[in-house]
Amino acid sequence: YVIGERNSFAFLATADGLEVAVLPPAGEIGPLVSRYLQFLTMRETGEFRGREGSRILSRILLGPFRGRLANGLKSLFIVPDGILHYLPFETLLLSSGEGERFLVEDFEITYGPSASGLIRLAERAVPDSYPMDFLGFANTRARPVFAFSEKVKIPFPGLPFGVREIRKIRGLFSRSRTMALWGDEAREDLFKALPLSDFRIIHLVAHGFY
Repeated sequence: YVIGERNSFAFLATADGLEVAVLPPAGEIGPLVSRYLQFLTMRETGEFRGREGSRILSRILLGPFRGRLANGLKSLFIVPDGILHYLPFETLLLSSGEGERFLVEDFEITYGPSASGLIRLAERAVPDSYPMDFLGFANTRARPVFAFSEKVKIPFPGLPFGVREIRKIRGLFSRSRTMALWGDEAREDLFKALPLSDFRIIHLVAHGFY
């Protein structure tokens, strides 16, 4: 994705070729993302209230490639730009013959800072087995962060479902082959001190900015 003041652009590269789509400008996409992020952090008591915002963003960002996405693709490597760095694409809704499904239900999603990152990921050596299955990290505190790329202070809200998310995923594996950090233990120094290459899956619940 490339977000611009007059127009934005999306590029879809697959083994079959390259497609380009013209998208709305930053002034239209930015407010949609900001409002949607607020819905994502609300404590839900029933139906997901961000459903309509998810549909709108999906229509804008993924709609131009809907036919290709429905044609057997299983992995998406997303290179965001601007405010899209803060958008969890996994939560976008796509319509299908079975109704609406979140993007994460049908695709393995990976993010990268650049298209060349995809090449580096493909070239890396992957072990056949790992000593540990899962490492979960949930830093759920709210904090304001100044984003230099946007030249604004972004009020990162708390992530009220973060610990629950880590616990649910951890329960899918043998307890002895997992580790989880949350609360006071969800610190950068503790995370970096771990033998990270020992874990097959590392799942982070935290805010991030470029």
